[in-house]
Amino acid sequence: MKQIDINKRVKCLVAETLEIDISEIEDDADFVKKYGADSITGIEILASIEAELGIHLPETYAARMINMNSIYQILREITQAKTVISGVST
Repeated sequence: MKQIDINKRVKCLVAETLEIDISEIEDDADFVKKYGADSITGIEILASIEAELGIHLPETYAARMINMNSIYQILREITQAKTVISGVST
């Protein structure tokens, strides 16, 4: 699956979790300051990403998920790590 498709799916999940329209989400907007998210919301976002993508993310990643750009970065890191582990070069 293309990274753009994954990013769009994840953005939809975040919008659902924050209970806002996807069009309201700015990639660099802070979830806490702009959308009123809290630590529970962060865990909910993490859990929904895990369920949707079939991956495991340590709960410590929730603290890093401060905006969409940070989530995209985490997903890139995980994708790159899986590629290295599987022995496939990018």
